[in-house]
Amino acid sequence: MDAESRDDWAFEGRYYGITRLASVADPEGYGFELDDLGPAPERGTVLSAFWDDQSGVLTFTAHTDVALPFSLVERFLAQVRSEVSPIA
Repeated sequence: MDAESRDDWAFEGRYYGITRLASVADPEGYGFELDDLGPAPERGTVLSAFWDDQSGVLTFTAHTDVALPFSLVERFLAQVRSEVSPIA
């Protein structure tokens, strides 16, 4: 992650990053994970989204009970939406 993209994902003193995954198993699709990168302690994956190629369904899951900035969640969802099929 370069310095510019790192700063783009800085929210309330913490840094986050997106991992993109392609699934060729059942179901086929694309996964997106939002990871809390620190500062320490890192919290791992805090949000994920999955686009199912066959059904056209886009799902969202939170993996934390720690409150997240609403603007972070909005940014993650907007990024995912921009990368999945236009029919989603």
